[in-house]
Amino acid sequence: MYLGEATRYHYIGCFEDEPTDNDFDTRTRMSGTLTPTVCAAHCTDRGYIFMGLGGGRNCKCGMAYGKHGEQPDTGCNVACPGDGTFMCGALGLNSVYRIYKYDNFNELLFHDSLVSAGDELTRNVTTSPVGVASVLRCGVHCLASPSCFGVVWIPGSVKNCVLISGIGNPGVYTIPTGGKYYHN
Repeated sequence: MYLGEATRYHYIGCFEDEPTDNDFDTRTRMSGTLTPTVCAAHCTDRGYIFMGLGGGRNCKCGMAYGKHGEQPDTGCNVACPGDGTFMCGALGLNSVYRIYKYDNFNELLFHDSLVSAGDELTRNVTTSPVGVASVLRCGVHCLASPSCFGVVWIPGSVKNCVLISGIGNPGVYTIPTGGKYYHN
């Protein structure tokens, strides 16, 4: 989605919120004007990379999200008062977005690798499998993890997204049948 000349953002999902143990560093009430565009501009000015729109009135900014778990997108069902075509979370739920500064969407450009299913990656790696809805969300999970440098997307698998990093206990990793390796 295009946001203007300074920022772009991408919807990640609907996530639980705990008022006493919040993922986000700041919370600003913007009742009548709240939209993803307004919140992204607000959070970008403060140097944050994630934003959460909560309860139809709160713009939250932070460097992390998802501590309390993801919910179905249908849970974030309160329309934004500034633009009813967007959802601004719900009671106890945030519509979470990744913010890309300076109109530079390069952070989402993962390159299709020449490594094929059945091949080993050329270095020992640590893998973290997660289940997500799309290869784009898989890439977003990688971007949210500072140590991640690539992903393997395995369509039809329960844990269809494998985050690749070099921390922890690296070992040999072979791309599963049907998997495709992307790196940044």
